[in-house]
Amino acid sequence: MYCTKCGKPLKKDAKFCGKCGSTVKKKDEIITKEEKRMDSICSNTIVVCLTIAFLAISISLIGIISLITNNLGII
Repeated sequence: MYCTKCGKPLKKDAKFCGKCGSTVKKKDEIITKEEKRMDSICSNTIVVCLTIAFLAISISLIGIISLITNNLGII
């Protein structure tokens, strides 16, 4: 196992890096942080996609209503 900050090899049961002093993170802690970050990115992506879809549908409806009203001579 290596220090995630400076890259120095660590002992198996080390809690701190002997070179830079940073706290040693266990692999499951690192995975959990990465999973949380990915969940956040995925939820943000979904919000952006839904917003774009809503805007596209709204613009399309406005265009369709405009065409219909122009053809009927309402406006």
